[in-house]
Amino acid sequence: MTRAFARSWQPQRPIPRACDVRTREPGCLQHPHLHTFFSDAERIQWVRSGCSTAAIGCIDCKGALADNLIAHLQPIRERKKQLQAHPERVEEILREGARTAVRSRSERLLRCESGSVCGLEPTR
Repeated sequence: MTRAFARSWQPQRPIPRACDVRTREPGCLQHPHLHTFFSDAERIQWVRSGCSTAAIGCIDCKGALADNLIAHLQPIRERKKQLQAHPERVEEILREGARTAVRSRSERLLRCESGSVCGLEPTR
């Protein structure tokens, strides 16, 4: 969903919220943990100070989070488009992953059979 669509869309009925987005209630920190994943230090400080003093509302905070989330997901979306354009590459990646898994499994089984796991001596 683009920011333009998100701003233009309005629900038919008011949605109950934990804090009133229109009155800017001080101390309303609903999603600060999400900002730690998707926002830089400057934006996190802006959210913490703005929310604790009611300088910004929930819509401002969530709008900034949405912008950062969209930017964070952009490389993933581009990679998805590349892979959709070349399905044979997806098959190649899956085959290589299967080969690697079989090789890794075989090595682990040999280590278990030889008793070299965790320093144990073979029981045979």
